[in-house]
Amino acid sequence: MKILGEELGNIGRWYIVLPPLLLIGFLITLVFLAAASQSRLNAAAERVHNSEDREQALDEFLALTTDAESEQRGYLLTGEDTYLRSYAAAAGKIGPALDRLRQAYGTGTEPIDEIRRLRGLSHDKLVELDETLALYKRAGLDAALSTARTDMGKRMTDSILASVAVLRQKESAELSAATARWQSDLQLSRWITLGGAILNIGLVVLATVLVYGDMKRRAQQATDLRLQKRELARQVD
Repeated sequence: MKILGEELGNIGRWYIVLPPLLLIGFLITLVFLAAASQSRLNAAAERVHNSEDREQALDEFLALTTDAESEQRGYLLTGEDTYLRSYAAAAGKIGPALDRLRQAYGTGTEPIDEIRRLRGLSHDKLVELDETLALYKRAGLDAALSTARTDMGKRMTDSILASVAVLRQKESAELSAATARWQSDLQLSRWITLGGAILNIGLVVLATVLVYGDMKRRAQQATDLRLQKRELARQVD
């Protein structure tokens, strides 16, 4: 093999061929590893984001249910229409809140069944609140309060809280798992970056060694040529 008219030995051939091959292999490997690591990080981050959305939807539903019950009691005790309007507004948002909760869970079978149960409990609770309001308008405060003081409403509220607790427990476990996966993938990404840096440094060191070896070989050739010239000159003399 000749380059610029000069015959190269084995070291020279490796000097020409090996660094480009190593560089290309390094770049291809780094690109694939970085893409795989980024994909895993995105998937883990998506799990964390979805879990946070479900937690937020649960908080919104529970807050609306609590507000509806509180505003209904406020109307019974004061008779002010502002409480009644606030109750109607909160009650009207419970259904859409459950729809958003359902969408946040996607296709999970067990959570969807629990949400379906929660929807039924919420319907029963709203019916109970509306019936108490209707009784207040027909028979007055004492009749409505006597119904409100029964444990039927409390049992419904406790059932709703228990159902929400089940979903919260599942979501807490999912969030912990998703967070752990994200941290693991982030650590893996850091190790890949560190490995790429080490490989790059190794490639630079290898190239330096090859260049140094080639320069040493050329220096030895120059020395041999000078000795040969001196020997020829001596023989001519």
